[in-house]
Amino acid sequence: MKNMFFLIMTLLISPRLFSDNLYQQTYLEFDDEMSPEKSYMCKATTSIKLLPGFSYKPKNGESMKLEIDRYSVLPPDEGVYGGVFQNDIGVVGALPGTFNTSNSGAAVYSINIETPPAIGSMKPNLSIVYNSQSGNGLVGWSWELAGLSSIIRTGQTEYHDGNVTSVDFVNDRYLIDGQRLMLVKGSHYGENKSEYKTEIDNMDKIVLYGNDKSPEYFIVYKSDGTIWEYGITNDSRVETKNDDKIILKWMLSKVSDRNGNSMIFNYVKDVGHGEAYIDNIQYTSNEAAGLNPAMKISFVYENKQYDDITGYVCGNMIRNNKLLKSILIHNNYTGKKLFDYSLEYFDPGMYDGNYFIYHRLKSVRLAVGEDEINPTRIIWNAKKKHYNDNFQSYQLDKSVFSDNVPFVGDFNGDGYSDVMLVPYKIQDTYPNDVEGKVYLNNCNGGFHDAPTTSIQLPKNIEWIYVVDMNGDGKDDVILYEFNYNAETEDDDIVTLHFYMSKDGSFVKDTSYSYKSNVALIPGKYMSDDDVGVLIVETYNKYRSRGKIEYVRFVDGKLIKTNVWNEGEINDEDTDYLALDINGDGINELMALYDDGYKLFEMSWDGHYGFEMYTYGSDVTKDSYLFPNDYNGDGKTDLLYYETTRQWRMAFSKGSVFSAPNSCTNTNLLGSVTLNTKDRYKYSLKELQEPSATIRTGDFDGDGVADVGVFKDEAANHYLIVGFKPYLKSNNTCAFAFERRYYMPINYSHQTVQIGRFLPQENVSILSGLPRNPMSSQKAYITSLYPQSAYYSVERIVDGMGNVRGFSYDYLMQNNDRQERFYSCSNDITDNDIRRNSIPIAALRSDTVFSINEVPLVTKYEYYNAMIHAKGHGFLGFEKITTRRYMHGNVFEKKERGLEIQTLYQYCMALPLYERRYNGENQLLADKSLIYRKYSCRSNDKIVMPLLNYSYETIYNPDRTGDFMKLNIVKNNYSSDVGHVDLYDHVVRCISVNKGFTDDVGTNSVEDCPYIEKESVTYLNDDVNNWIVNKPMMICNYKQDSQGEKIGSVKIYVYDDDVPTRIVEETNIPNHQAYMSDPLTSVTKYEYDKFGNVIKQSMSSPSMNYEKVVRSEYGESYNYMYRTKFMDELGRETECNYDKDYGYLLSTTDYNDFVTFNEKDPLGINDVVTLPDGVVRARVMRWAENNEHTP
Repeated sequence: MKNMFFLIMTLLISPRLFSDNLYQQTYLEFDDEMSPEKSYMCKATTSIKLLPGFSYKPKNGESMKLEIDRYSVLPPDEGVYGGVFQNDIGVVGALPGTFNTSNSGAAVYSINIETPPAIGSMKPNLSIVYNSQSGNGLVGWSWELAGLSSIIRTGQTEYHDGNVTSVDFVNDRYLIDGQRLMLVKGSHYGENKSEYKTEIDNMDKIVLYGNDKSPEYFIVYKSDGTIWEYGITNDSRVETKNDDKIILKWMLSKVSDRNGNSMIFNYVKDVGHGEAYIDNIQYTSNEAAGLNPAMKISFVYENKQYDDITGYVCGNMIRNNKLLKSILIHNNYTGKKLFDYSLEYFDPGMYDGNYFIYHRLKSVRLAVGEDEINPTRIIWNAKKKHYNDNFQSYQLDKSVFSDNVPFVGDFNGDGYSDVMLVPYKIQDTYPNDVEGKVYLNNCNGGFHDAPTTSIQLPKNIEWIYVVDMNGDGKDDVILYEFNYNAETEDDDIVTLHFYMSKDGSFVKDTSYSYKSNVALIPGKYMSDDDVGVLIVETYNKYRSRGKIEYVRFVDGKLIKTNVWNEGEINDEDTDYLALDINGDGINELMALYDDGYKLFEMSWDGHYGFEMYTYGSDVTKDSYLFPNDYNGDGKTDLLYYETTRQWRMAFSKGSVFSAPNSCTNTNLLGSVTLNTKDRYKYSLKELQEPSATIRTGDFDGDGVADVGVFKDEAANHYLIVGFKPYLKSNNTCAFAFERRYYMPINYSHQTVQIGRFLPQENVSILSGLPRNPMSSQKAYITSLYPQSAYYSVERIVDGMGNVRGFSYDYLMQNNDRQERFYSCSNDITDNDIRRNSIPIAALRSDTVFSINEVPLVTKYEYYNAMIHAKGHGFLGFEKITTRRYMHGNVFEKKERGLEIQTLYQYCMALPLYERRYNGENQLLADKSLIYRKYSCRSNDKIVMPLLNYSYETIYNPDRTGDFMKLNIVKNNYSSDVGHVDLYDHVVRCISVNKGFTDDVGTNSVEDCPYIEKESVTYLNDDVNNWIVNKPMMICNYKQDSQGEKIGSVKIYVYDDDVPTRIVEETNIPNHQAYMSDPLTSVTKYEYDKFGNVIKQSMSSPSMNYEKVVRSEYGESYNYMYRTKFMDELGRETECNYDKDYGYLLSTTDYNDFVTFNEKDPLGINDVVTLPDGVVRARVMRWAENNEHTP
């Protein structure tokens, strides 16, 4: 097996190296007839054999020269093709891959897409990227195409706007590549020609054009001088299919520099499904100069079938059903295909007894002509290590769960589901008060042996509601007490007792009593409230309609408020349901009547009230409802069973539900018939065994709710799950896959509980026990294996056999871990920043298998994931520790910390410190970072955090704790309004000061004996054309311990017409800017219309004459390469290039001496032939049976 490559440098003499008729190898053999009309040069180091069959009869002065040169080193003739694996046939090399970790702990691996050069570097930067925490996309599960850009709609948030909305085409905000656009100029958001900045300001100017409801396009003026256009062309605007033509997304259509060089992005639109896909990118063009694009990058797709992405935005279906298959790069002028990237997938289907719904990337290949690099192979998690069984199962203590009804909640805020156990009732009431016991999750597939706390329950207890009323992450409880002995209208029938979770126990807050029955509907009904509870008094003989009250937690206590307009909601015999139809995170109230339903949203206008949102007749109070998000778009959909024995599913379209689609013909639901006993009633008495227990939830962890049916046939308990519902072409619903799992589940309504009992992203199941369980019945926690077990990449192997391996774990505390991975305080800071456990998988370790077969392992440890609950989402980890191992020993440790104090009211995190250790404990370097915050005067929620100070203490690696030196860096800034922490448009870094000292007590740069300083003076900003932060003068100097300074000054002058061009540069070899210094030089530049420097003139008092260097950029190469240059003595050199790949082919100097270059795009040969015939060659070949794998 060929598993190694040689790097060979050769020196040889060859007058005709680049002739098509040159043969040079270690040895040569000829056994056929040679063309008489060609000449041949044959050179070998060992032998040349003319075998039988050889013949050569030259004509017209042609000849053959045979030469043996035993001192030459020639490239080997074998080993051009091979590889590490048995069937590899590629040339030596590999697709370049880079590895990183994301802010949230994801493994990120990028495969760069190589593109030919462009004028002014105006070319796309594309890559195929793995992110272990991402989902389904254009390149299958967890992979995506990076390097594109777009602006999309988003809703309002409480932090940014004081309100929470979903996309509604009226109150929308906009995101550019995930960053929120913040208004800085204009009377209101969305106004024509209004201007924006990103929330974390990168000093770009963003201008919106169009009307309030639907902007037509955006133009972004970057701080580097480039201009990015979004939605300028018809194909770069993704519109709704309705007549109003509202634009949903603005794709990047063009990028250009101030010289007019540009790249153009073209898309293919799926008008009916609100999506557009990149079709091609064309670059190396300049419209003003009449230069058409020379290069074209094309994208080829195929359609997905079951694993497409669907959802609704304000009534419009959005669907992504494309799978990227290849990326092709062509030269538009020659028509030649330059690079061919092909992507191979594992298609959805059965693999080793497990069904995979989603495409998984298998390999990425690169071909150039007839040659190709061996593929980068993607190796996904192995079944044996990650999902060996069909499901997970943990047996619980039967004596604890016997004769108890479980109530599930997170009572200590650690992210795990705990359980409160309450005895079954035999009669309507208990004989005496009873005790509800809380068993906390042990974070290891079970619960603690003894209850952590308990709560005394009245004998008339009817039900317990588990709700986090104060938003502290710990569930509270509401006891529903029903007085069966009430005889008169003055008797209280219902009393609600509110108990708050505090310091590990429950403390009673208040009680409310009612003279009629009430319904409780918990939900988050207002954006500025935590979860509240609606209390709806039902119809009774004393009042035709009962009142509605809203209970919420305000300023440390519960407040009860009347809700107006209840007459429009509650009626005789009405059921209620809280759901989120528009995906804004705020619940609407669904009222179900005999003849249909109405949907209401709560409002505040000096008082609480309800406004009708929508209504319909497809669903009634007689329907069996199973609400959930069945397509993963964040909105509540409805699965329901009708008394006509029909199963249907209606998807939320944002403001209404879609027409119901039949699900009856599915294997999962076709045989399920429900009746009265199958309604899940709130009761502590044991209920009749149902026909089937139905639960909905994300059973596999892919972000889409599935449907589970629990059954018992002939003492065989099993769960059938329908995964990923989808809409078929005939408008019926089906499931991408259905599977039966024989689980030890006691399947009655009261024994099957869904929660997060295990530390993973999918839901798990608590199977409790009925009253008086049989000896064979046991309590369990069960779960399917999560998505991350099946769909995580375990190894990536490049074309040369380099391996990077990954392992993952969940950001949940786990007492069973042998090594530290995640720790969390599970609390809340000010400004609603929570330190939480998160049920997502993060990188636990990455391993590089090196050439000497000794693995280099890096392990990760995380502390306190910080999440902002009201607009900013995930902020980062308070601390990350990485340890690097070799031979099982730690040889390096690094720590990195974040802080939230600097941007306190802005709810963002910044780096605080970085520490590096030798081994586990020997501190080598400790750097502390201090940031300075600037706020935009036009919008105080726009900030620019800038590094102000860094202090790095260096310790002696040979003597633990021995201080060596201190490095101090101080950055000074100036805003365009001269304020210490406010700015209008830009903030400039006016100086960088570095100090170095061996005095540990030094606090400032000025007190250091050694100082380096760079100060910058800027030109006035042109904010209209967004030419900003252009340096006019840069001064550098170094100062030693004696106070001596040496330095230099540069002064720049810019072109008036193209202000990004420097037309004059003055270099002064002293830091005082004394122009009289005889070594001062002035260099002037002239440019062609593409921005290439074509003349460079240098003058100085120390020079006898002006030095002028001229360059030409030829039309034949689209002005990308310098084809001719003349030095200061007038000597010319001409250059020839490969028109497709851009590498140099030859140079001819002023003496007509020619230097030849031979290269190939894959880099396996790089040969330079000098005019004297000396050849320098660097080639790569596979070696045979080398023990060290590259």
